[in-house]
Amino acid sequence: MTITQNGQASFRLRRGSLSGPVSDVHPLVKGHLEQLNTLLGKRVFADRDPASSADGAAGDASKAAGTTGAASRSGAGGTASAGLLFRATIDAMLTPHRPGRVSWEPKSLASRLDLAHEDDPGKLTVADVVDLSPEIAQLSYEFDELLNSRWSELSFNQRAVLDPDYPGIRKYLVAFGYLVKNLKTAPSLLSFCTRNSRGASKISEYAILSAARSWIHDENLDVAYLKDDAEVMDDLRAADLSCSADAFVPGVRLVVQSHLNDGRYEKLLDAHKDLYPSMYRLPLIQYLKRAPVTVTAANIAYYIPLYVSQIAGGVDFDDQVPTREASDQDFEVDFFTEDRSTIQVSRSAVKCAAQLYYTMILGDELRVFDVANYFTHKHLVRQGFEITDPRLRRDLQMYVFSNQFTVVDAGTNTNRLVDRTQPAERQMFYRQVFNQGGGQVTEDIVVNEEFPRLWKVLMLESARYLERAQISPNPTSYVSRQNVMQAVEDVQYNLSLHCTGMATVMTPLIYDELNFVTRRILMHDEVRRQLAPGGGSWWTVVEALHLGMSRARPRATVLNNKARLGHNILRAIADYDAATFDEDTTFSRFIGDVEAFITTQSILQESLKEDLMEDEADVDADAPEDERGLAPGVPGLPAAAPVGEWDF
Repeated sequence: MTITQNGQASFRLRRGSLSGPVSDVHPLVKGHLEQLNTLLGKRVFADRDPASSADGAAGDASKAAGTTGAASRSGAGGTASAGLLFRATIDAMLTPHRPGRVSWEPKSLASRLDLAHEDDPGKLTVADVVDLSPEIAQLSYEFDELLNSRWSELSFNQRAVLDPDYPGIRKYLVAFGYLVKNLKTAPSLLSFCTRNSRGASKISEYAILSAARSWIHDENLDVAYLKDDAEVMDDLRAADLSCSADAFVPGVRLVVQSHLNDGRYEKLLDAHKDLYPSMYRLPLIQYLKRAPVTVTAANIAYYIPLYVSQIAGGVDFDDQVPTREASDQDFEVDFFTEDRSTIQVSRSAVKCAAQLYYTMILGDELRVFDVANYFTHKHLVRQGFEITDPRLRRDLQMYVFSNQFTVVDAGTNTNRLVDRTQPAERQMFYRQVFNQGGGQVTEDIVVNEEFPRLWKVLMLESARYLERAQISPNPTSYVSRQNVMQAVEDVQYNLSLHCTGMATVMTPLIYDELNFVTRRILMHDEVRRQLAPGGGSWWTVVEALHLGMSRARPRATVLNNKARLGHNILRAIADYDAATFDEDTTFSRFIGDVEAFITTQSILQESLKEDLMEDEADVDADAPEDERGLAPGVPGLPAAAPVGEWDF
């Protein structure tokens, strides 16, 4: 949503749709969009009206070269280079950028713009040419107005391409639609941009494929990707990748991994077949590719036994590596950025709380842990389920019969076996950190009774800010953000005090177990193929098992949004710095996440106000805790049995 003053945008909420994660455009994709926008902003075109018939007649002879035959008017004697012919240039194909000395396919649109010289102030940019033509300028104005009114209907990729920050790309699409496709009205132009293969989808394909090439180059992967007709490029086009920061790299990695050249490792393993069982061949290749040094014939005999022992499991490497101190890395969720150092309050504690919140919602409110148990203890027993993958069989053996799972230690990059967590243990720490659920706690644990109220105040103050900002002519200057910042500081300080001690030890284990059951079991190809034969994501598997377990279909998408949005908010609170939080970009991203969280929870501002007023008016200081209304339970969290000691 954009708040305007006198028709000009002054403040924008940075958020996505409720059907997917809130995310920005991935930096690699954004970089290529900015590069293309810069190229389209070069002053390289001849000073003529492309909408006139004279342009087409005069340019036929030079169309192949894409330049006019006359010298620039500012260069006396014709010393300056000729300008590009506008109609022929914008009609050129747009091929993706590739790392290296030859950045684009010769004679492509980007290549022509890149090679053109800006040596004459009389030349024009794409925007200049559009604005100088009355017909195209009027169409461009009407298109912008229509686009703004239909902005919410566009997909994430379309919004990324048509962002007002890239005026050169917008003007290019307008000119292309008018001159090449002969589109004369704003609705037809909008339809072209959103539905035609040479509209916005061509620009997003250019940026995504260019960014994919950059990622492959940066990762130094052994893939043939430089030719536009390479097999991996065709698969990347067909994958319909998202350019969001969360989804881009996982999507590219999923496509590229099937094209990796493993021939060198195959030959090395063939020469040492006596050092490993044949069933470990494929996982060994993956381990060798991730080795800290280049694996060669001279050192592979050292690495094979080491990796075989890790793949087989059952070996605890803790005593064989130096002890390391706990760090923020233990609390990372893999789609978020690195941490900054701890200052004033414990940022690590708040980041730990963010990870615990994410696992609490997915693991116990969506009941992913219960779904995994139902799958292993009920579905596999009474259904004709076929298990052929040795790795899946080992994972199920460990998880079901040994009550253990495998986790890769982030500090040492080695596998180790960890005991499964128990529901009572998890709920005890949910109570300690968030006062959520009905778990019993020991007498030594202090329940965070203040958190539900502080969280509600944060939601309320953010909703009040949004309400005032929407009616203010200048929200950046006239609407105070102080109440929101104070609420953030209160939550930050509260979690710094309560997410400590054993909570920081238990939280990474809960996340590791959630990661294990989802990635190694529920997301396994054999499981997805047999439980969701019609196709779909791992959410389809969860919904199918949940339906069989409870005879009810879960609100998986809503709870996933709640988990990710809540995690985003708590991570932003962990990184809160009063000196930078008030900046428009940082604050708008945070307030957009909060607004999306409120919407996801289906909580109206009026309901928040009523709840808060009831808390203020009805709380009896002498009443027992369960009568104060400060410990709302999480739907789907069963009450835990009483425990006297921790059952680790």
